[in-house]
Amino acid sequence: MTMPSVIVGESITLNPDGVREDDRLQWIFRSCCIAERGSGAHSSTVYDDRPDGRFKDRLKLNPQTGSLTIPETRTTDTGDFELLIIRSGKISIQRFRVSVFVHTDDIETVSVKEGGSVTLKTGVDDIQIFEQIQWKFGLNLRLAEITRETKKISPTAAKILEVKLDLDRKTGSLTIKKIRPTDDGIYMLRKIDERGNITTKLFRVAVDPTDFRNNPEEMPLNSIA
Repeated sequence: MTMPSVIVGESITLNPDGVREDDRLQWIFRSCCIAERGSGAHSSTVYDDRPDGRFKDRLKLNPQTGSLTIPETRTTDTGDFELLIIRSGKISIQRFRVSVFVHTDDIETVSVKEGGSVTLKTGVDDIQIFEQIQWKFGLNLRLAEITRETKKISPTAAKILEVKLDLDRKTGSLTIKKIRPTDDGIYMLRKIDERGNITTKLFRVAVDPTDFRNNPEEMPLNSIA
């Protein structure tokens, strides 16, 4: 499952993987078909009045790639999108869990190259002043949490993101290693103090894909004929 995330008002594009020109495609949201493409990429249709008109005049389907774009996102666009790929009478499904965050002044943008590491800092010198610190990717995927006594990294999250996660025992800062373009998105930090007060901060992680064509010296050995 792909888990893209954006801030309200930004555009988001859901890019399918491995789609062929002769595939029939159907985009599904809340059990309703909101866009489809016929075989041969000759025709495409959006049904932006479904399921409740929330996408009115806001859906764009690329007839060649099958990509679905939602410009000017709203929080109501949050949810699970499914792409049905119909090929030779068989159906395969690709899933996208979209998170749309309300805009806040407390957003920090961090850039990192594909394959590199990035550390998202809590701004805390000692976590002992907090009851708990939590990290999420998007709105739903819990990455890690730490208290005064325990430290836990979600194995499910590490598997989905296909990266190595590390949590600093003293500060609660989160390090993401071997990052990929699909790890691009919004990461949420929640700090909970002794009185139960919650402080939230967002990190926009921008992953710069490696382009070996422009950097021949960085080309992996196994890619050289």
